[in-house]
Amino acid sequence: MQRMGNLGYKCCYFKGIILWCLFCCSFNSVKAQTCDDLTAKCKPTINVYLDANAGQGTLYPADINDGSSSSCTIDSYEISENGFFYGSAIGFLCNDIPTSPHTVYLRVTDAAGSEVCETQVTVLPLPPVISDVPADITVSCDNIPPVDQNAVTVTSGCTLQNDITITVSDSRTDGNCPNNYTITRTWTAVDKYNYQSSASQIITVEDKGDPVISNVPVNTTVSCNNVPAADVSTVTVTDNCSTSDKIIVTVNDVRTDGNCPNNYVITRTWTATDECGNSSTAVQVITVEDNVAPSISNVPVNTTVSCNNVPAADPSAVTVTDNCSALDKITVTVNDVRADGNCPNNYTITRT
Repeated sequence: MQRMGNLGYKCCYFKGIILWCLFCCSFNSVKAQTCDDLTAKCKPTINVYLDANAGQGTLYPADINDGSSSSCTIDSYEISENGFFYGSAIGFLCNDIPTSPHTVYLRVTDAAGSEVCETQVTVLPLPPVISDVPADITVSCDNIPPVDQNAVTVTSGCTLQNDITITVSDSRTDGNCPNNYTITRTWTAVDKYNYQSSASQIITVEDKGDPVISNVPVNTTVSCNNVPAADVSTVTVTDNCSTSDKIIVTVNDVRTDGNCPNNYVITRTWTATDECGNSSTAVQVITVEDNVAPSISNVPVNTTVSCNNVPAADPSAVTVTDNCSALDKITVTVNDVRADGNCPNNYTITRT
């Protein structure tokens, strides 16, 4: 610290009158003695951050003063970058960054004189400013906006736009199913001094779309022996979020009986369910009809026999099959019709 000047001498010189000079000097001599404890105290170091847009910063005496004191009233605080020219503030620009630290002086003045202390000032840029960040959104899984580093605007007071490095990263937080999740998209801007800042957008991804079932067989009417099998692969299933191998497809038949056991309706329903529980259904109606009569085979050939050798009427003498009914569900009857001939024991039996 450095003591500077004495107001007593200045007072005498200014008045220029011997009698007044003696009084003034005598008065200020006493005053200087009572104000001889002036102390200028500076912060050892301080950082000055330049505005992110204009690249300017201002340092004031109060910024570096660290409790300067005097038993008298301190008349002024002044600041200087060279120790000779003092003022109320010092301005710093971008070109002061690489030459940091700078020695800055604080001059504290009271009625008895002045004292000076110094501090080391480091000039730093504020991190780049990221603006126009996209708002948080909720989208379907098939409508996620692509990563775009140019989606934001970045400014810096001391770095040209082309010298700012911008990166974008996505961080995923899983939700309650594979296609419900949150993306935290973060833009990071780094200036030429390696100062950086970040800004984020929250993208909430939801799977609310149902799977789509296509190629469903048309409604049809078939014979009871020609009912198509229930097959999950008969239909084609797609989804806006899940791949086909992640979609569960089931098929279910509901039968509605008709007027006989082999006349009925099948309502066949395919259900497709994606990974998030969204589902859709598709239906085919199959009408089943039994319009085909049983087939009788192995019928005995026409024959001529003696009256004492007429074969007995026997339903099991023939073989019966049906395209719908099992053998035990087929009723076989046999009936004889007699046509008399030229005497009582000559006749013809038509066996049906």
